[in-house]
Amino acid sequence: MPMPSLTWLLDPDLPMIILSVMVVLVGLGLGAGDNLHYMLRTFNWRMLLLPLCTIVGTLLFFRRLACWCSGDSA
Repeated sequence: MPMPSLTWLLDPDLPMIILSVMVVLVGLGLGAGDNLHYMLRTFNWRMLLLPLCTIVGTLLFFRRLACWCSGDSA
């Protein structure tokens, strides 16, 4: 069986990704205390719609603006 490629370990963004995951996990642990399991079970996923729509709308607007400023019609 061939050895799997470990080139992903050399990715320069890997430390930032690991740090971001750790910050989120620490924030969840501090914010939830003993109620983390209950909070995750009762989480209303529709609450993510507003932030996600805001991010998508902002990205689409600035893409459209960049195309308009450069003269493209996309």
